[in-house]
Amino acid sequence: MKFLLLLFLTISCNTKTIPDSKPVVENVYTGSFYKVESTLNWIKEAVRITDCVTVQKDFHAEILSVQNFEHYEGENQAIVDSLLSEKVAVIGSYSKKFTKARAYRDVGTNKIWLNRSKIFKADKDLINTNIHERLHVLGYKHKGNSRNKYNNINSVPYKVGSLSEKYYKRCLWQKILAIF
Repeated sequence: MKFLLLLFLTISCNTKTIPDSKPVVENVYTGSFYKVESTLNWIKEAVRITDCVTVQKDFHAEILSVQNFEHYEGENQAIVDSLLSEKVAVIGSYSKKFTKARAYRDVGTNKIWLNRSKIFKADKDLINTNIHERLHVLGYKHKGNSRNKYNNINSVPYKVGSLSEKYYKRCLWQKILAIF
């Protein structure tokens, strides 16, 4: 059974192709893109998965294929290069129940705060949030604090964060397969 599962995952992962028309960065930073200042294991697990998602070539190809990011005038390759840079975001946590905020970044710093009252497990939404907030650390912006206003849904932090969600399971499976 383990063999069949491994065979299926190997075949499914190897059948996806990256378009030849878009360059993909080959030199990838091998450290963590995050420093965790929390003892919560689910945050540490989310960082491991987020690091894995960040280096996925298919993820880079999707970023490169986006036609238009709102509130951004640069090249898509610069976004991929920024994500792969050695600039580390520092993750802490806080608890505040009566807010919609899942996380925020301290302006002018590389510190990200995750709201333990809104997030409490390593899932695709947290991977999205980590990448979204790290993009703020890397200098990417959107207008206001609502994804639905000002066309923020297509801003670099929101769009790239949402693109990252589909790679969550692939990176989760890498840990499971490592056990076998």
